[in-house]
Amino acid sequence: MGIRLFLQRLRRILFTWLSYLIPKKEGLIVFYPTHNKEGFSGNLKSYFIYLHNCPEQSRYTPVWCTNNDETYRLLKSQHYKVVKGRFPVHFNLLRARHIIQDSTYTWLLGNFSIIQLWHGNGFKNSALLDTTNSPKKLVLLKKVYSQYKMIAASSAVHKDLMIRSFENERVAIVGSPKNDVFYDDPTLVDKLKARYSLDRFSKIYAYTPTFRDKGAFDPFTDEFWAQLNAWLLANNVAFVVKKHPWDKTLKVPDTYKNIMDLSNTISDVQELLLMSDLLISDYSAIVTDFAITGKPIIYYFHDYENYTKIRSFYYDLKTVLPGPFIYDSETLLSYLQDLSWFEAAGYQVKFQEFLIRFHTYMDGNSSKRVLEEMKRLSTEKA
Repeated sequence: MGIRLFLQRLRRILFTWLSYLIPKKEGLIVFYPTHNKEGFSGNLKSYFIYLHNCPEQSRYTPVWCTNNDETYRLLKSQHYKVVKGRFPVHFNLLRARHIIQDSTYTWLLGNFSIIQLWHGNGFKNSALLDTTNSPKKLVLLKKVYSQYKMIAASSAVHKDLMIRSFENERVAIVGSPKNDVFYDDPTLVDKLKARYSLDRFSKIYAYTPTFRDKGAFDPFTDEFWAQLNAWLLANNVAFVVKKHPWDKTLKVPDTYKNIMDLSNTISDVQELLLMSDLLISDYSAIVTDFAITGKPIIYYFHDYENYTKIRSFYYDLKTVLPGPFIYDSETLLSYLQDLSWFEAAGYQVKFQEFLIRFHTYMDGNSSKRVLEEMKRLSTEKA
């Protein structure tokens, strides 16, 4: 065993041991993002803000953990409690009454109450069903997942998947806190468009592909980018790209006026969904969020055969998703130019079936339901 691996194991053992010795602080709720580690986004962001503003806010001390300087300064400027650095972060994790997560963190093995909000209501096999995990890692993951006191789900179908994914029955249908934003301040859309200088466009089309585990990701040719921009200019439409936080390969040209890569500008993709009039994605769970808006979604499956060889899925995508499924950029452009397919009665039936399958609640109260579950856990402890 190498010295580095030995020290890692020693730290993990010490961390686990300390979790039983250090007393928990009542009301301390620690948010530890592991999906988008650098930013302030997703279900964790929405629930964090909700706890600061809910009627029972005085009972709780929400703390955000980060190692990103920009996120730290942002939250400090908004007078939120935020900690940065290994010691402050881990000390707060050890003292937390509940830890809120949105992905997996294998170091949290010990006396922890973890509420897993996850990061999407999607299609790819994940957690224990992810076939890319090694047998050794699966053993460790099972131990971590057994500690989860509550796992959030958005529907009965999603609940079943979460139970199988984590081998944990403590799943509650509460919805996704990040989707509460669709029911909040109706003036927020105009404010966001002005903030990101998108208010000069008549329409905003978003492209939000998922990440690729390996290989290059070149969804469009140079010729397509040029053709697309010409049409966008003629129709005063913005084409906004927001990369997955884990994407390292997608290149977006910076020479076109109406094509913008705002991956680093818009930290929370829910803000882009709020502003957008149409979404182009692929195998990403983001489409289940955007479906709530009732606006068009195009599934750009240009690398379907290759992608499905690498990643496995809960569902047969072409059966569960409403479509349309597009495999080449020429067809994609034609679907962008003519949206009559979206208004067709047959398509709308499939769209509504898809929406209901993935969302039990569409009322803007998901964070409230998470809080009720958290309170129930505290009552059980008492």
